[in-house]
Amino acid sequence: MPDQEWKVDFESNSTEKEYKKFFKDHADQRPCQTNFERDVKTNPLYHPKDRRIRKMKGEEYKGLYRWKESNTKVIYFPQAPQKTVFVVETGTATGISYKKKSSK
Repeated sequence: MPDQEWKVDFESNSTEKEYKKFFKDHADQRPCQTNFERDVKTNPLYHPKDRRIRKMKGEEYKGLYRWKESNTKVIYFPQAPQKTVFVVETGTATGISYKKKSSK
């Protein structure tokens, strides 16, 4: 059991508004908000369900993690000393594109 729960915070006020607006506009995804907050408060670096939490690859994504459930993705970065998870972006799986497309 962790000695202290992590907390969820936001990079800026606009990020917080975006996060709240996403879940307000996508009522079917509201359970994902609860699940995201529960999962990252427990352990933002690992989830026992395969592919739920992934460390993002690439120099431009250094330190960022992706949480995914259903059609919802949340990009965040954890800061261990403060035990705080900072949300960077929230959206649908197709709305957040971070993989480079092949030029084939």
